[in-house]
Amino acid sequence: MYEFLIRHWEKLLIPGSVFLAIMLAALIARRVIFKALDRWARKSATELDNILVDALHAPFLLWALILSASLATQISALPERVTRPLSKGFLILWVISFTLVASKLAGSLVRHYGSKAKTNLPVTTLTQNLARLATATRRARPSLSRSASLVRPTCWDWETGKP
Repeated sequence: MYEFLIRHWEKLLIPGSVFLAIMLAALIARRVIFKALDRWARKSATELDNILVDALHAPFLLWALILSASLATQISALPERVTRPLSKGFLILWVISFTLVASKLAGSLVRHYGSKAKTNLPVTTLTQNLARLATATRRARPSLSRSASLVRPTCWDWETGKP
């Protein structure tokens, strides 16, 4: 691997620079955006915006990482047989990350609004986890089945079941 890096460093320079530039821009954007969102959320009367800001804060860096790796891969000199599966893999990571955010958001909303409900039954961790599970399975199942069909090897004949 080190030999490859030494031999082809100039081919990796531009994609690596793009990756680092996007990550640096994302870190700066995250700080600016979430500082403004936190200020806005503190001024509002509802808790919904606080819950939304909290749910989006952590995955922002993951999304920046996926975006920067995806763009660096697209502009690299890698052959299409390598970049096509990678881009499909990045798509799957996007779907999974959005599903996890929706799941976290659902659990937080159930906890918040369930605690305000005037019922005899308390909102438990089980209720929150069921809301997260329902959100994740409902959102991920169709998306992942579509994405999984995109990454099937082209050398396999899926109608006959033979290579």
